[in-house]
Amino acid sequence: MVQLSALGGGVNDPARTATAYVHRDALFNASFGAVIATGPVGEAAPTAARRRADAGFALLDPHTSGET
Repeated sequence: MVQLSALGGGVNDPARTATAYVHRDALFNASFGAVIATGPVGEAAPTAARRRADAGFALLDPHTSGET
């Protein structure tokens, strides 16, 4: 799953250094997630899910603020 959350508006009001959240000028937040069935799935499902999330992050990372 890829989730994109729009930012802006009130999120950008405080200064970047006012809180621990430094992404005040970002246009959106991207999150990767996976749901893995419970039970005897072995290591294949979690490994594949992690590989997909890592590939998505690698694809987006060059276009980020570098603070992720």
